[in-house]
Amino acid sequence: MAKKKKKAGFRLYTLLMLTAALAAVVGLICGFTVDMVTYTIDNPLKPLVVDFAASEVLFGGEVSFAGLELETAKASPLALVALIALAGGVLVALLGAFISVKKKGLATRVVGLIGVVLFALAAILMLCVPGNFAETNGLIEQGSNGDLISMTATCAAGAWLVVVTGFVGAAASLIDTIIG
Repeated sequence: MAKKKKKAGFRLYTLLMLTAALAAVVGLICGFTVDMVTYTIDNPLKPLVVDFAASEVLFGGEVSFAGLELETAKASPLALVALIALAGGVLVALLGAFISVKKKGLATRVVGLIGVVLFALAAILMLCVPGNFAETNGLIEQGSNGDLISMTATCAAGAWLVVVTGFVGAAASLIDTIIG
């Protein structure tokens, strides 16, 4: 009689889902604690760079630069949706890890696909946050002759960490779905 091979698939699946969840938790923590949007106004004499904290981007509030109160910033709803999607991805990844221990099959694949969608959605939405934040707060203005003043809103470190961890979570969930 031939020996049955032990399947290590559920262990690998569980490990990958926990990796996805851990990466997303790191992204959530960094998304709330590190600057999220960097806004640059290109002045020929001296460029002005303003970093917006995650709390200002997510919930709005008073914006200060070099000790001066500028004005109240409006929240970017896209940033909140991105972080909610990332948190949902964490919950789905943990659910997938729990399901993989109990049983395999269609349920693990469906949970993996939902994780891929949530993690990728969070990463893509976070890439759109700087433009949405600048548009929401009227930071895109026209010069006196109608030309656009050279102003750019880009992702700061916190947003990039959310993007990277979102794509890491999506990749781990996709691999889980393929091998699961």
